[in-house]
Amino acid sequence: MNEAELPYASYRRNLSVGTRHLPPGKVVRFGSFTASLPARHHSESFNPAQNLISEKRNGMASDTHEPPYSHHEEWLNGLTHGIGAALSIAGTVVLIVAASLQGDPWKIVGFSIFGASLILLYSASTLYHSSRSPKLRAAFKMLDHCAIYGLIAGTYTPFLLVNLRGQTGWILFAVIWALAVTGIALKALYGHRFKLLRVGIYLAMGWLILFASGELTTKLNDTGFWLVLAGGITYTVGVVFYLADRVIPFNHAIWHLFVVGGSVCHFYAMYYGVLPFTAPVV
Repeated sequence: MNEAELPYASYRRNLSVGTRHLPPGKVVRFGSFTASLPARHHSESFNPAQNLISEKRNGMASDTHEPPYSHHEEWLNGLTHGIGAALSIAGTVVLIVAASLQGDPWKIVGFSIFGASLILLYSASTLYHSSRSPKLRAAFKMLDHCAIYGLIAGTYTPFLLVNLRGQTGWILFAVIWALAVTGIALKALYGHRFKLLRVGIYLAMGWLILFASGELTTKLNDTGFWLVLAGGITYTVGVVFYLADRVIPFNHAIWHLFVVGGSVCHFYAMYYGVLPFTAPVV
């Protein structure tokens, strides 16, 4: 290196050390030497992993197992189940007050369990879709998924404790809640593992009523029966929208509306089918 190059080499070395942490585009000066830092290389500005973290922080993607939703979609997702939470609180109060006026402890207990399962599921879902913290979203998502088992078992409970109370009702009560606890434990302990087993538990819980369908039809009036059926169909049709990610805009919010509709049907099934029922005196 000749003497003419020494000043430039010194400036260059100082520029490299002293500007290492400055943002791109920053103008720096060393004596009479002026330079503008170049923009970062493409590989530094485009980092898929970092972009995914950024999306999660902004509420755009909950985890790698779910498609990202826009802010508007997540707002509607939270709003729809927020409405469900409000309706759940109101409906629970109506059922418990009506049962209390009758003085029937079995109805009070059954409606309380049903109402609690509704409120828990809709509240967890609302908080999950409304939160922007990755840790909170993960916690509320876990609670939301576990609450599904609770809602299925909670929906059975008033019918089993009131209309089917007796040997059949107690057996089904034990089985349905055992399945719910098993599903919750699998989800809480193993996360996304054993998915087929968890789906099998959902199906087993949903079809368990077939073992008492004959007895239930004799102890549940027609209005209650058709409302139970309507609720099941509403939930089932909603699954089509749940599975339509990237196909139908706002599909998840639409799915939420079907879930709320199914819950409303089952609320009225209890109001018209369980509340008026009088168990025979043994």
